[in-house]
Amino acid sequence: MGDGDTNAGDFMVNGIAEEDNPLSGNKMKLKLTEQDLVIKNESDLMDAQIAERKVDIDNIANIMSNINSIAQDIAIETKNQGEKLQKLDENMTDVEKNAEDALDELQQAQMHNRKTGRCTYILVGIILFCIVILAIILGTA
Repeated sequence: MGDGDTNAGDFMVNGIAEEDNPLSGNKMKLKLTEQDLVIKNESDLMDAQIAERKVDIDNIANIMSNINSIAQDIAIETKNQGEKLQKLDENMTDVEKNAEDALDELQQAQMHNRKTGRCTYILVGIILFCIVILAIILGTA
């Protein structure tokens, strides 16, 4: 290979083939080091983003856990309220039946009092009639 002959893989720096130039290796190392720094910075940035997203995901998981707990509490409370409403409905039915029974008993008692009152008037009338008849019989004797 002469001075004028270059292969596709050879590079010339200031007229000197790259492989013959003692500074070309340092530049290559420097370029690699700069590329390594860029890659490392990008990697660090990605790691930071991943860590931030992991924290966000953990926060979301905690929020979802809290929501699940609240939903379970609501389900339990709804069940308890349903049982209380059912008992209240049963009690209201019992109250209605008891009120109807009490009304029937009051009506029967009122009828009984009317009958008893009539009987009392009849009995008092009979007793007075007997007293009048006794007075007439004793007064004529």
